[in-house]
Amino acid sequence: MEQRINNPARNRMDDRTLFFGMPLLVTTLVLTIWGYGYKHIEPGSWMATLLAVLLALLYIGFIVNFGLYLVEEKDEFESAIQSQSMLWAVGATMIVTSTWGVLGFFEKVRHFNPVYFMPLFCLFMSAARILIRRRYR
Repeated sequence: MEQRINNPARNRMDDRTLFFGMPLLVTTLVLTIWGYGYKHIEPGSWMATLLAVLLALLYIGFIVNFGLYLVEEKDEFESAIQSQSMLWAVGATMIVTSTWGVLGFFEKVRHFNPVYFMPLFCLFMSAARILIRRRYR
């Protein structure tokens, strides 16, 4: 059985993720599906601008949530794992989007929608965190 350190920062992070992060995630999904699924929103309209700003604010909320966790984390090992996973995720996201962009420039693939950057980053960060944790077992 795995032994865990009773860390109050982890509990606050869990609370923030549950009560701040999850509603942000659901709101992001709803706004993305609503904006992406309906063609009635004209690109130059005020509604399109509002939708874009709301999505950007939601992504900023995720980043602030993660930053607050790093500030509050007392366990240096946990903080190092989070920082390393974030660095690996940034690198992997840059590699994928840059490669996709060059392929798109030469018209080999369709344009990569920027709405997918943040979910791609979160996917890479989760995978990196799992791999880093396995390395330290």
